[in-house]
Amino acid sequence: MGWIFLDYRNNKEFLDKNTIIDLCTLFSNLLSNAIASAQQCINENEAMIDIRFSGGKKYFSIIITNSVLPQNSFTGRKTKDRNHGHGLYKIKDVIEKYDGRHELKWEEDKIIVTVYLPV
Repeated sequence: MGWIFLDYRNNKEFLDKNTIIDLCTLFSNLLSNAIASAQQCINENEAMIDIRFSGGKKYFSIIITNSVLPQNSFTGRKTKDRNHGHGLYKIKDVIEKYDGRHELKWEEDKIIVTVYLPV
């Protein structure tokens, strides 16, 4: 069975400055991608998703780490759903709208996506 860990440290100024709709769009698409990736790993290893929110003086960050298949066994996921892939554009749009940035780190059995939004 997989686990989801959630760690949040309040930053009221950030939440007042940014719209809740954009934050929900960003988080829901990041989480959806993490769940889809982790679900592919259930037979390979223990599926895992770790979610952390943190607020600093300059940035609010969302860090999502999730299990993935090893890079050399990744074949991609094909779908006939015409809305497939739109979430990545929504993530990018929100990051750009708030002059944020993101980092993507792929390790052997996990991927770490970090989004930084200015406070």
